[in-house]
Amino acid sequence: MKRLKPGDLLCVKSIDRLGRDYQEIIEQWRVITKDRQAEGIASAKARGVRFGRKKKELPEDFEIWFVRWRSGEITGKQMADHCGMEISVLYRKLREAGISLN
Repeated sequence: MKRLKPGDLLCVKSIDRLGRDYQEIIEQWRVITKDRQAEGIASAKARGVRFGRKKKELPEDFEIWFVRWRSGEITGKQMADHCGMEISVLYRKLREAGISLN
């Protein structure tokens, strides 16, 4: 490898042929991969791509179901099932909306 000049192409049949430099190559590969990933994420965000799970919205008839739940006609679990979410998510959404759960 000492004879290589800028622009030369080195073909390695197996990475273990590089001996002691193997760990350095792996580390460099991780850095390159991480940098590429960061560039891709930044590019996607610049294009307006949104990451993560989509937010669950409350159904249009939520107020009717909320009144039924408050009056004791249905359980919180039934209301959460109707809304298509876990009860903990429903409770969090209610708290975020400033609705007391007591």
